[in-house]
Amino acid sequence: MNRKVCIIGAGPAGVTTSLFLAKQGIESTLIDKAIFPRHKPCADNITGNTIRVLNELDPNFIENLGLEKNPWR
Repeated sequence: MNRKVCIIGAGPAGVTTSLFLAKQGIESTLIDKAIFPRHKPCADNITGNTIRVLNELDPNFIENLGLEKNPWR
């Protein structure tokens, strides 16, 4: 089956969607009106649910970025 997916918006949700699709072998095109890299923090706080999603993408996602998991309760 040939699927074509276009994602509008390369913020955290758009990039995550693109990554999930790629993991399933589905190619996508990601379009954003901004020029990258941009100096706009889109995710200066990561919630527990976000960590869960990142772990589904790659269990070492945070460490691969050179960051450490420091849960706050």
